[in-house]
Amino acid sequence: MLENIEYMFPSLKAELNISNYVSRFQTLLYLEEIECFTNFRMYDRERAHFTLEGEYLALTIENLSECLPSLTIGDIVKAENPWADGENAKRIYEGVIHKVLFNRILLKFDANFQQKYNGEDYRLEFYFSRYGYRKQHYAVSRAFLFPSRAQTRGCPQLDIQLNDEENLLLGSCQCKWHNSTLNSI
Repeated sequence: MLENIEYMFPSLKAELNISNYVSRFQTLLYLEEIECFTNFRMYDRERAHFTLEGEYLALTIENLSECLPSLTIGDIVKAENPWADGENAKRIYEGVIHKVLFNRILLKFDANFQQKYNGEDYRLEFYFSRYGYRKQHYAVSRAFLFPSRAQTRGCPQLDIQLNDEENLLLGSCQCKWHNSTLNSI
């Protein structure tokens, strides 16, 4: 499988350079998302029921605190009643995890679903929130790792020099670590 992945995405095997670094890092992020998606399948349930806990519906999951990947606030649970018929047949309800406790999660669904829920069993599928991955994809697309030329400041903050043994020495300049004009009276 690794050979197929390297064949399909040659930037993974090529030396990192200015023309392939975005492709490489985004491919690695997509592979990580796929891995997370498949790992989340361990939380899926064919039959499970919720218990009412205040404004939430609670779902008990054995050894939740020891499971990896961890369920986190913002992850999604899709609930489907496989035995429903008529207008409710195959209707899928989507809930969001609001709290993760030692062995249970607290979810909120649509208000109509929460009010009419009466202890029935549902088939559950879990999905991780992609928010973090979207931020990482955005950062990769905006990163500039190979500048064409370096610019130096006219007045560096620290005057750093190397002695003969290549140890760092701080120069004799006095460093201002704050802006004295802020909050002036």
